[in-house]
Amino acid sequence: MRFTLLLLSSAVVACTSRNDARVSAEDTSLAEVPPPPESVAAREAAITHGPPICPRRPGSTLITSKGIGPASLGITLDSLNKLCTVRDSTVRADEGQPANGRAISVGEGSAPILLFIDDAKKTLTRATTTDPFFRTKGGVGVGSLMSDLRQNHGKKICGDLGPTGIDVWSASLPGVTLGTTAFPLKMPGKGSGLKRDASAVPDTAQITTISVSTPPRTCSP
Repeated sequence: MRFTLLLLSSAVVACTSRNDARVSAEDTSLAEVPPPPESVAAREAAITHGPPICPRRPGSTLITSKGIGPASLGITLDSLNKLCTVRDSTVRADEGQPANGRAISVGEGSAPILLFIDDAKKTLTRATTTDPFFRTKGGVGVGSLMSDLRQNHGKKICGDLGPTGIDVWSASLPGVTLGTTAFPLKMPGKGSGLKRDASAVPDTAQITTISVSTPPRTCSP
């Protein structure tokens, strides 16, 4: 009789131990460890923002009067942010633009485009690049010469003094302004009459920056 009671007692203890172990294991497996705050922020950013770099697609490297690649004039900041991540970028203030701008990168080489946003409307008013990745339909971009611009986009070109040299624009590319290495002191007549005709800018001058904005700059009568 005593032997039987001992067996029963041992069985109860063993069963209880197994149940306790199972409950403990279940409790551990069901316990949820809350994700750290940075994980939540990253997940929310992935939902509301596009990839870090704008993918290279047809037109993503093209410069037109409407913009540079995905940076189309008038596009809202929210819409652009869904195409790729818009990041903050401190840029030099010129032509009355604020010093704080934004930027995106395009393609495998992560070519940058600087953005100027209308803070009230949250829309893009100007896009600028110094990367040769972007080109016009005529193949003109940063690194091209004035001779390339004249050959591919007409000979009627006007200009004005820019932040680092002579800025020029072509009637066939309204809204597109191209910075060059030309400087008035190195030009005949010190660059006088540029707003009517920039033919004094030498063919050997190189394009250093390209900006697209509205309204377009025109030649003076």
